[in-house]
Amino acid sequence: FITYTLGWRYIFFISGTLSFIGLAAAHFLLLDDRVPSKEARQKPFDFMGAGLFAVALTFLLLGITSGGLGYWGFPLSAFFLTLFIRREATCPHPILDLDLFRIVPFAAGNVARLSTFIALSTNELMMPFLLQFVLRMDTLEAGSLMTATALVLMVVSPSAGWLTDRVGSTLPAAAGAAVVAVAMYTMSFLGQYSGPAEIIPRLALLGVGLGLFQTPNNHALISSVPPEQLGIASSVISIVRSVGRSLGTATATVFVSMRLAAVSYT
Repeated sequence: FITYTLGWRYIFFISGTLSFIGLAAAHFLLLDDRVPSKEARQKPFDFMGAGLFAVALTFLLLGITSGGLGYWGFPLSAFFLTLFIRREATCPHPILDLDLFRIVPFAAGNVARLSTFIALSTNELMMPFLLQFVLRMDTLEAGSLMTATALVLMVVSPSAGWLTDRVGSTLPAAAGAAVVAVAMYTMSFLGQYSGPAEIIPRLALLGVGLGLFQTPNNHALISSVPPEQLGIASSVISIVRSVGRSLGTATATVFVSMRLAAVSYT
């Protein structure tokens, strides 16, 4: 609606304003649940580790999205990622405790999470191309159709939490990932003659899969780590989500660019 009425730049203006409001609210309203120990206050932040990870991810995304950079973006990404791992393995106060990935449920759950968010972000990028450029919808119509996923997700997620409390996280998370895969597969059949009656059920099915997957997956990840590691575990979960979205967007961008180039050439 904002894009349709005010223009796409206002998305960033409003998002930035909301971010500052959230920062201020967190500073003034959230209370510390415990007083940090003297040892915790003396632990320095691992700026080098954070920098190495940022550089590694940057070169990876450049390698995916830029044809010319693909020849050296991937090796440079691997190089800096290796330095990051070595840094975290030897740093007395690492930004990422690599021992967490020795916990099989935590490692496997994050792999599943990464894969799911890669798939989700490809859909979020490419679906507007179909709706606006192929089916000639305006931004308001396209955005309204795409809310089907979020609306169904809002309904299914609480049910997935209830189900997780009763049968555990493995079965609902696996079922959710399978539903996401089916939804993505069915979307591959959409084309220039597809209408809302075909698009909305597929987007809704994606919402069902995400709702079934995310809550059990989060529960499994958090419950698999020791209580004193909950802070770093939650940050890893957020990082994996962000990396998955970045990789999915970059990968989808490559396919869109290749297709547009082919169409322009012909």
